[in-house]
Amino acid sequence: MCGIAGLYQPKKSQDERHTLALAMNNAIAHRGPDGDGLWGDETITLAHRRLSILDLSPAGAQPMASQGGDWVVSFNGEIYNHNDIRKDLSVNWRGHSDTETIAEGLQQWGFTATLAKMNGMFALAAYHRPSRELFIARDRMGEKPLYYAHYNGGLAFASELAALMQLPDLPRETDREAAAALLMHRYIPAPLCILKAVRKLPAAHYLHFGVGHAPTLHAYWQLPQAGITKMADKDISVELSSLLLSATKMRMLSDVPFGAFLSGGIDSSAIVAAMQRAASNPVQTYTIGFEDPRYNEAPIAAKVAKALGTRHTEFQIGEAELIALVPRMAKIYSEPFADFSQIPTIALSQNVRRDVTVALAGDGGDECFAGYSRIHETVGEFTGGGSPLYSTLAGIGSSIAPFALRKTNKRLAMKSQADFASYYNLRYATWHQYSGIVPASSFPEPFIYPDKDAMTAANKFEMLCYLPEDILTKVDRASMSASLEVRAPFLDHTLVEFLWQLPPAQRAQYQPKGLLRKFLSEQIPSLPAEIFTRPKQGFEPPLAAWLRGPLKGWADDLLNEPHPWLNMKLVRQYWHAMTEQNKSMHQFIWPVLMLRAWEREYGVQ
Repeated sequence: MCGIAGLYQPKKSQDERHTLALAMNNAIAHRGPDGDGLWGDETITLAHRRLSILDLSPAGAQPMASQGGDWVVSFNGEIYNHNDIRKDLSVNWRGHSDTETIAEGLQQWGFTATLAKMNGMFALAAYHRPSRELFIARDRMGEKPLYYAHYNGGLAFASELAALMQLPDLPRETDREAAAALLMHRYIPAPLCILKAVRKLPAAHYLHFGVGHAPTLHAYWQLPQAGITKMADKDISVELSSLLLSATKMRMLSDVPFGAFLSGGIDSSAIVAAMQRAASNPVQTYTIGFEDPRYNEAPIAAKVAKALGTRHTEFQIGEAELIALVPRMAKIYSEPFADFSQIPTIALSQNVRRDVTVALAGDGGDECFAGYSRIHETVGEFTGGGSPLYSTLAGIGSSIAPFALRKTNKRLAMKSQADFASYYNLRYATWHQYSGIVPASSFPEPFIYPDKDAMTAANKFEMLCYLPEDILTKVDRASMSASLEVRAPFLDHTLVEFLWQLPPAQRAQYQPKGLLRKFLSEQIPSLPAEIFTRPKQGFEPPLAAWLRGPLKGWADDLLNEPHPWLNMKLVRQYWHAMTEQNKSMHQFIWPVLMLRAWEREYGVQ
């Protein structure tokens, strides 16, 4: 796991590009504390920060050129099948890193053919020296981030926005559509970025750039059509078991110590069970315990660890330790981000990193197996229809009394949605176009993925938007702030393809994660029954209590500052209702705080 950056700027001198690339690289040093490197010619400078996982020797250092000299690579991530790819290459290998496999694949097959062979998580920059063409790519599921900016006739890119903000000539104008998306979803979906001059590369896409033409964006993978494969339930169970065990075993490839996150939920328990099947020794597992029993999953995690036979470590995290992380959120994420569970995820990563460099996790289980109860609930409640009249009434209510009529406006807005995908997008929005927080025109078009099957449409939103831009963003920044690599076996694209080709009812098995529940009960019969029966528990801190208590001064300071386009009068009405009337408003306040904290950290509005 690493960090990458680069400048394709032929108009700048090599020395100037080198200086800027060095500053960009230093801004993401936490992503790779084990080494750094720069490579450049008259057109481009590539930068790399190294977190050594495979081939710890200098033979794995980056940027790396192919032996034929045509290609230079700067790469962040892991290619789990790279040893299989090597079997098809006739090369006198210098080392055993996956980066070298990519470089030599590029030399022999070219960019698109090599990309198609790669099974892994990655952000990749590949420069073809003879033609001076640059390709940047993001993995199929969006596990690794990649930002880019096309300006002044050139292209800059980096793993995190903080690196691009080292460029003094990069325009600093806020993208209000991206800010509105943050307020709506609590994250900013690709391709939007909080800076108008910067975009995020979407998952499963690559960008091609060269002298004399604008960047062109290409999709190289997509989810298969649901229902094109029909199998008996028993055959599905056999195939699922084989694919999950294979995906997990591949992700245990490492030259450094590794372990696994274990919350005691179905997803992480299934991954650890698969790890135990593949390992010759008990797997090292980790969980964190909280002082407040309402948010503490440590006891059930300990029961699961005992049933699985792991070497288990439990870190007890005090409230003060978690609260101390809050003022650092803007810097850690470098773009506004407001998923409440970002705080304990950072604490978990910091503690696990004391022991290991790599951890496997259950991320993607809810998306792969239709595990969110909101999918099933909304499919049942949507009645169809929709009328523009409701939209008009919601707009009137928003202009007259946005706070007093907030619930009514939301209900009216939902009734105005004629299709399920739009309804689902609005149903779980925080702030929305009828809330009055910013002009309705600032909100982006709904991030929807229509499908004739309602469950599939909702699940696509979770898989293609929420997963990469919320869940995986949260985990990447939290883990990399501690220089920890996190791998997610559920996101192996061959496993995802198999699951998504099934009819929706079979994949879900008529209940959240039914197929995965069946796998786990068959693999580990001794698991405690409560793992299957207890309500789903989010990895969230008691944020409302903190904002009323120890974080009140910090929040007051941010919310009392004027703002050129946010309706801060309305925000303070919500804030007063939360702090003085004990109403549950933290879900509205937190994204505003994360936006304002980011603006203060980076001097942007």
